[in-house]
Amino acid sequence: MRRCLLLSLCLAPVLLAACGESGTSARKPAATGAAPTDAPAAGANAATAASDEKAAPSEGAAPANGAASLPPTRVLVASDPGAKADDSAYLIEPPTFELGVLDPNQIVEVKFDVVNRGERPFNIVYLNTECRCLTLDYDRSMIQPGGRVTLRARIAATSAGQRTTAVTLHLSDPARSKPRVQFHYAIVPEVLIDPKKVELGRVETGKSTEVSLRVTLHLPDEMAEVPPIEPFVTHDLPIKLWMDEPTITPIAGGTRDWVTTLHVRLQSDKPIPPFESHVVFHPKDKKHFRELVVPLTGEVVPSWYFERGVVGFGSVAVGEETEKEMRFFFPGPEVPEIKKLETDLEGLEVSTTLDAERRCYVVKLKLVARTAGKYEGNVMLTSSLSSEPVTLRVTARAK
Repeated sequence: MRRCLLLSLCLAPVLLAACGESGTSARKPAATGAAPTDAPAAGANAATAASDEKAAPSEGAAPANGAASLPPTRVLVASDPGAKADDSAYLIEPPTFELGVLDPNQIVEVKFDVVNRGERPFNIVYLNTECRCLTLDYDRSMIQPGGRVTLRARIAATSAGQRTTAVTLHLSDPARSKPRVQFHYAIVPEVLIDPKKVELGRVETGKSTEVSLRVTLHLPDEMAEVPPIEPFVTHDLPIKLWMDEPTITPIAGGTRDWVTTLHVRLQSDKPIPPFESHVVFHPKDKKHFRELVVPLTGEVVPSWYFERGVVGFGSVAVGEETEKEMRFFFPGPEVPEIKKLETDLEGLEVSTTLDAERRCYVVKLKLVARTAGKYEGNVMLTSSLSSEPVTLRVTARAK
């Protein structure tokens, strides 16, 4: 008995020390953010990470020490424009729409689906569109796992340029996802002309006149190739059209500027009365560009002509003689013969005098009004240059 007691007293300090170390190790909390007393050797962190990876139990393995087995947790990641579809409990089919080239103010309707690929039902709580041009019809009822709902989108195109608009859906899934569906399109480009009309003015027979116009076409990304552009004149006129070699310049936003110069030349050996016509840019495909109609005016006069088409005496006194002069020009240097000079206006006398230096005849007009009133008539001059007379209109008012 005495021996057992002595043995117990001898072993007690050893047992207490062992128990003390064990108890301290179990109760001592891990220091957070404390600086280590000794700097770790190079590569210690990598070794520790490798050790931790080896020590970590594999997925689905039974936990040590008989701990209760917990079901795996599904992590739902909130959607953003850069999130992968595989990380979300939903799927948008399709997530983007390339609508191509649209007419100005064209209405387009498309459909897309929201698919529930998670384990819990959710619904579309509400949505936000980026412009009034985009409206949607949708159902707020719950979408069961594996189910889907179809949304109908209606896009009203703008009048020019390119456009990207979008709708953001607000879902009630555990991640409160906000997927975004985009719609991109371009408007059929218009042909831009400077100046806005073609004015050829008055040109003499045998001579030519020319007008140049700058032509610009903004080509969107959707048009990989330059469309054929072949303008024409609507009437049968002696007018020639041609364009310079175009230049194509990339600009911001992915579009390209197609620029050239259109030349319009008028030349005729015969007189043409004042005309109003058009230069037309008509697309072979209505999606290439918008049709453009450009006003076109001009006139071809003989190389022999009166300097003005009308001579006005204004207000004259009854019984008094009033004189006016008008020049009749001709191409030189040969002087043409005046074969006939006549008038249909009562009280008007006409005569001519040659001015060879200026290559013209000076036509003198003398009017003596017999009665009060309005006087209107014509002077017709026929020369060896043409069998057709050149006409000068005469007006007056007698008091």
